[in-house]
Amino acid sequence: MQVVVDAWNVLHVQGILPPGLAGLDLAGLGRLMLASRWREGHISLVCDGAPQSRPRDVPSPIHLIWSGVDREADDVIETLITDSTTPRRLVIISSDNRLRRAARRRRCKHLASDDFLRTILDDLAYATGGPETTEPADPVASPPSKKTWHDQFGMTEEDMRAIEKETAAENFDDLDVGPRPKAAPPPPDRQAAASPSPKKPLVSFPSDLIEQAMRIARGESPS
Repeated sequence: MQVVVDAWNVLHVQGILPPGLAGLDLAGLGRLMLASRWREGHISLVCDGAPQSRPRDVPSPIHLIWSGVDREADDVIETLITDSTTPRRLVIISSDNRLRRAARRRRCKHLASDDFLRTILDDLAYATGGPETTEPADPVASPPSKKTWHDQFGMTEEDMRAIEKETAAENFDDLDVGPRPKAAPPPPDRQAAASPSPKKPLVSFPSDLIEQAMRIARGESPS
């Protein structure tokens, strides 16, 4: 399973994250993903801007892709969707309507940025012995993968067996995501329509869970 994250779209979500999780960076996001159900996939964070040296604190399993100066992350992700030879094993994380339409056309799985962030906190709540668990669990362990992937994306037992056998067969390093013409910005009315509607903050998550998430994001040992 390939998980492609529109990194700035996720990190700049407004009005969703509790104050304690504000200011996440690429390394923190990567660590949180590896402490949740998303560790099941091959993770790529796609970022706007010119290629940069890989930050030393980004976990090694996380693949970083920079869009370049002439394109945006959306352009790169749309290329990955279009060029994928196994689109049904591709999960797109973004609230951008253009990318979500592209994902639907190729029958990729897709999840809005705010819902994606909720899955991470839900998984940490489960792992730390939340109200639906029967006993405390390892703070960085994933919930039962078959249940969570089935509930979130409707994946079958056959899909899960394929994921379990899969390593990194479709490596994004091998894909041609070279420069393409940058699309003109949409009219103002379409830009407004593309912006996700504000949602209520995650007030249901206790402060100790938020602190646990921040310790993981900072690379500290969870208590």
